[in-house]
Amino acid sequence: MSSPDLPTELWLEILSYLPPHYILSLVGVNRILFELALDYKYREVQLIEDDKETRRWFKALCGGAGNRVKRLYVRPSFLPGMCSGEWEGELLEEGDVPTSFAWVKTLLPARPSAQAPNINTSGLFDFPDSVTKLLKAASLSLHRCPNIQEITIVLYDHHITHLFASFLNSIWENLGDRLKKLCVQTTLAKIPTILGGISLLTATGTTGGGLRNLEVFDLLITNSRFPVTQSTTKAATTAIVDFVSTFKDTLTHISLSSIVEYDLTPLFQSLSTLDDPPKLTKFELWLILCPVTLSRPSALSKFLQSTSSTLTHLVLHPIPKFGIEVFFPHREQMKGFIGSADFSNLSLPFVRRLEIGMKVDWGMNYPGGYRLGPTFPSLVRPRDGAKIGNGGIFTNLRALKFKTSTSLTFREMEVLLQGSAGCLAELDVWVTTFNSELHQLLAREAPTLEKLYLVYTTSPLCGLTIDAADSRLYPQWKLKWVRIGNRGDCGEIHPHRFISRVVARSASTSTVEIDGEYLCFCYRESSWAGLLGRSDSL
Repeated sequence: MSSPDLPTELWLEILSYLPPHYILSLVGVNRILFELALDYKYREVQLIEDDKETRRWFKALCGGAGNRVKRLYVRPSFLPGMCSGEWEGELLEEGDVPTSFAWVKTLLPARPSAQAPNINTSGLFDFPDSVTKLLKAASLSLHRCPNIQEITIVLYDHHITHLFASFLNSIWENLGDRLKKLCVQTTLAKIPTILGGISLLTATGTTGGGLRNLEVFDLLITNSRFPVTQSTTKAATTAIVDFVSTFKDTLTHISLSSIVEYDLTPLFQSLSTLDDPPKLTKFELWLILCPVTLSRPSALSKFLQSTSSTLTHLVLHPIPKFGIEVFFPHREQMKGFIGSADFSNLSLPFVRRLEIGMKVDWGMNYPGGYRLGPTFPSLVRPRDGAKIGNGGIFTNLRALKFKTSTSLTFREMEVLLQGSAGCLAELDVWVTTFNSELHQLLAREAPTLEKLYLVYTTSPLCGLTIDAADSRLYPQWKLKWVRIGNRGDCGEIHPHRFISRVVARSASTSTVEIDGEYLCFCYRESSWAGLLGRSDSL
């Protein structure tokens, strides 16, 4: 007689403490884990290489696994490089475009002619039969994936062939109604081709053609091996504006990131003057703010103001997405923009979540040793209309994530909290020293705080006992959740349960949840110890 299995909820709790890929090792335990393993395995299908593994994946989709696919990732490495294809709209023969890596070809063995794409007399590329069959099989298989809601396209210095363009069109025509999120990582030269095709198909297509329900648009502009001309940037700007205008009725979230010297001023000027702008609820800008990327910051301010009636979540970071390090011969000016009149005069009454990043300019001497000085604006305008500081930008701000390249001092934390007018319910920040003085500052300046995510560099409280630590009670503090710890070498927070308990005991609420889970595997024993008690409550 078989013993009864564990409840599904308990299995899910156990899996939450394990790395996600561990589920594949438990596929034979029971039916629950079998289904979860298949969901994990087929959650994303990738089209990268023309190989047996990729063909096997698409064959499996035809066998019934297609219902489990949620995302499609397309990065076609089998496309011919632009050095033997199209550059600035002109067809070029092999070797017409000199590159710094041309000498590498002399070191590589010659590829079999049957596997290399060739240019025929009509100026089109002849693919190997295997690539043609792969794209046709992929197109047919994706028809059997009714739950795909997200597509990522990664395309750099490659030639977009007619066959591949037809494959993309088949995706937009057959999956368009289901897609909610589109992520594009490409160069400036490829933006008009990719976005222009989608916009044209959606604007002129019949019922079911195009992306009719697109909500999230994520664009990452990357470097190219070829020079960028003024006509290229103008065409890219026009394509982005047309794309946003086409999906203005459904788009609610736009994320822009760039690692190239591309001036976004014309783009923001055009978006802010649209007759019927999209009703954005979230906007993200991941950019090294300097004269070559944003020559007129007022254009960004005008665009943000144009979204004031719907925007609830604003993200401004002085680095490109994915933490890519890029160096421009100009100073990063995110702090200057935040402290400028263009930003401080904004009125965004519906923004409830704000994420701001700030980098340290090591070439500057900061008065008093802190970077948040008198120019840092008051973020919150009190509901009673009273003026504080520079007037305040947000009326209903509840959550603030302030990311800096170095930790904030006590004085900087004081400026930051005073600028929030005591209205925050969530705070995420990195401080230099967490001590009793900073503890008191948080309780005094953020009485409505409910969730505290705090990373520190040092803390004198680490060597104390629970009785010797600060035992004062702050009756006005409504803290409900806390996660405090030091930053590990891995970049993740290493929770310190003792300090978290000290902070939790000082709040007036009877139960404060302490999140002590390790998201990294620097201390595996601590992660496994979480099986005995993932979080504490006081």
